[in-house]
Amino acid sequence: MAAFLGSLLGIDFGLRCAAARSFCGVCREPACVFCCPHHAACHHPDVGDGHRRIIDVHLLQNQFPAVTAHGVKTTRIGYSWNRIERFEYEGSSWVMLGRGRPRRSGRYQGNCNPCGATIQVRSQHCCADCKVAAVQQGQGRQIVQRLVSIDFTRAHLFDSFCTACERPFSSRFCTDHTRHHADGENFQVLNVHSQDGWFLIPENQLPAAITQGIRRVEMDNGTLAVPIRARMFPNPNGEANMCSRPGCEEAVDVAGEICSLQCWTVLQV
Repeated sequence: MAAFLGSLLGIDFGLRCAAARSFCGVCREPACVFCCPHHAACHHPDVGDGHRRIIDVHLLQNQFPAVTAHGVKTTRIGYSWNRIERFEYEGSSWVMLGRGRPRRSGRYQGNCNPCGATIQVRSQHCCADCKVAAVQQGQGRQIVQRLVSIDFTRAHLFDSFCTACERPFSSRFCTDHTRHHADGENFQVLNVHSQDGWFLIPENQLPAAITQGIRRVEMDNGTLAVPIRARMFPNPNGEANMCSRPGCEEAVDVAGEICSLQCWTVLQV
């Protein structure tokens, strides 16, 4: 039995990654600390202070993305965050990335340039997005312009699995996983696809020894794939042939087949 199989079967590929969100000032792309750990060291080894160019992004109340005032001071993006309003929330000082916070009254007598939101008098902009729009020059502006354009509320699914790390990741956040392994290290990245309730791995990516007798599902691109486990709602079409593992209610194409890697593993015990 393949050493990685136990870890693979322990993953719910239907769950979204809940790791902290980040932004890499070198890639100018969102980063994920779970899907791409040690991102700077692995993907930007030639940038000596690459780890200092990654800034954590937090979703505050009502899913508003923000960065800490401490974070903008210590991250080496090169941008001037001056005159952007700071505000206190849960014991930290924050800078909003985008617009849309409720308008405020009372002691807030200033107005944001350019959106007009009510802000502190000593500030000129309610968020980084507004400063980027109002001040169209300066070091690091293009990096922050990219930062504020990203939808950090968007969660992501795992679509890959590394047989050496024995953990899943999203290829959107780790586009070249080979950078996480030494030259000559024996590993494979398995691609995980979702279709019709199945989570599937192309059959040509798996050892033949662990796929024998398991049903195949033809993916939309014509590739034959092996199911990882039975569907949450098995046999939705009421097919006649059932998985040969006792107690499994999933359908198979031919009598005597096994529905998935999970059921195959159970039958090996």
